[in-house]
Amino acid sequence: MTAASVVIANYNYARFLPQAIDSALGQTLPGTEVVVVDDGSTDESREIVAAYGDEIRSVLKPNGGHASALNAGFAASHGEIVCFIDADDMLLPGAMEAAAGALEPGVAKVHWAMWEVDSDGERTGALMPEDPLCEGDLREVVAARGPSPRDHGNPPCSGNAYSRTCLEAIMPVPQRFRRGTDAYLFELAPFFGRIARLPEPQGLYRVHGVNDFVSMSYRERLAFAIELHGALCEEVAATCRRNGIDVDPDGWREDRWLRELASFAEVVDDALPAGEPFILADEGQLPMDADAQERTIPFPERDGVYWGRPVDDAAAVAELERLKHRGLRFIVFAWPAFWWLDHYAGLSRHLNRHGKLTFRDDKAIVFALD
Repeated sequence: MTAASVVIANYNYARFLPQAIDSALGQTLPGTEVVVVDDGSTDESREIVAAYGDEIRSVLKPNGGHASALNAGFAASHGEIVCFIDADDMLLPGAMEAAAGALEPGVAKVHWAMWEVDSDGERTGALMPEDPLCEGDLREVVAARGPSPRDHGNPPCSGNAYSRTCLEAIMPVPQRFRRGTDAYLFELAPFFGRIARLPEPQGLYRVHGVNDFVSMSYRERLAFAIELHGALCEEVAATCRRNGIDVDPDGWREDRWLRELASFAEVVDDALPAGEPFILADEGQLPMDADAQERTIPFPERDGVYWGRPVDDAAAVAELERLKHRGLRFIVFAWPAFWWLDHYAGLSRHLNRHGKLTFRDDKAIVFALD
């Protein structure tokens, strides 16, 4: 009997792939199989996959995106429990054993928080997500609010294990979710059982600056978020109707968070010189950090990504000066981080002494640094 399947989706992550595979092979749950899907990599990934031989089941396919990789991996798997992990992440040894204990009859998905690590695998001390994970029977909640593009009640893709029964009902993932595959799974799973959560983190989520999302400009990310939300509304509404649940998908589409994102983007365009790069303080909540043209630089930043709240005023000021010496002339505080200007009083004083407030409304506060 195959108790569980860990399906690893890989595309050009040869640098990280061995750690992901080893973490899957190291699971303490007997009867755990490892399926590695290489989605048309052009680096050394396939040589790495071949080196594991019969220890893993390999699926080699042309590049088709995350959805097609997960579909191929699920089709090749046999486990009653299935966990999809990205090739830059890792599982802790007891993850599948803990998931098996929580995936009792009637549970569609069990999830857990993940420790954040840097590109070298060193823990940063942060959790993904920081907010509490959702649990219980969520059908009525999802049917009432629709899919939420800002739902922090779910961990990243690698922090979830699904019952095979649930996945058989919602897979294959439509190709329109080439990006946003995890959101599709999150939103539909509650209609096929309860959601359970584990009390302790069971994986490592790697933060680095070379993933697919970073290659998009902030305008492209906003457009993607809006398109994804519309597609999810259609899928969730169709699932509700098949299950006899009456919903109002037109009401879902007017999502407040997306309207706020669009409004913020317009404010930034009006408040800064055209094409001007800027530092963005947003607590990592806006899909704008470190775009392809480096117009937005997260604050604080490491390896091109948001690096968590500064530990104190001195750290905040030092990071601001470091970025300023890179030639950045503006810092923008988005509304989720407005409280920083009160909490980090030393940073606020530094900005008022050595910069100039140039714009303020209910979405953005802009300081010129020169």
